[in-house]
Amino acid sequence: RVDIAGTFEDSTYYSVQTAVSVSDKLYVDKSASGNLDGHSWTDATHELSVALELAGCRNVDSVLIAQGTYLPNLINDRQGSFNLSDSTSIYGGFPAGGSIFGLRDPVTHVTRLSGDLGTINNMADNVYHVVKIDSAAQSVLLDGVIISHGNANGTGDNREGAAVFCLGDLTLQNVIINNNTGLADGQLIRIRNAAAHLHLTDCTLYGPTDGFVKVLNTNAGNVTISGNTEFRKE
Repeated sequence: RVDIAGTFEDSTYYSVQTAVSVSDKLYVDKSASGNLDGHSWTDATHELSVALELAGCRNVDSVLIAQGTYLPNLINDRQGSFNLSDSTSIYGGFPAGGSIFGLRDPVTHVTRLSGDLGTINNMADNVYHVVKIDSAAQSVLLDGVIISHGNANGTGDNREGAAVFCLGDLTLQNVIINNNTGLADGQLIRIRNAAAHLHLTDCTLYGPTDGFVKVLNTNAGNVTISGNTEFRKE
């Protein structure tokens, strides 16, 4: 179990039970009141970070997220990101309590992946990268979420990719990126190495009005932009 200040927050029971047969889907909903193992809307885990840990060690192809704001870690670790697993599709936009897929609406049921750790609205203690995907992770989809409040103000890699640091194959679809900042080119999104391929489909990226390149691709990586993807000043 995961306890925060003595309060039960989540269950990681199935992450250490190797003989348990699990569903190919995991559910995340802060309003869930079941056993919080993630295997139904009733029993949804409260934290996306827990579901992604489970997805990384189980045969899970989809993670479904109800509306709400989710942090990449619960210990105020600026190095901690939402680490997306290989061959996993992650969908936001479900109502609190869950629904069938056909009733999903990311505009109405806002699902935010936020790096706003520690003191709320204080960028100084926010994560360096909100979302991160390693080179071993391929065929990953993130759909119907807002990515916000990353602050890449560190050194080395931590100067770039405040919203997304991409070393693998990632599709962002119907994603809004806003309120992120960094100290180098690739301020919002950094793509780097031959295994990296970022697909932007029907996304909107808001960036600060400064001189930094917002999306930077190097070292034989690839970027594909399609649909109604837009870049806007914040």
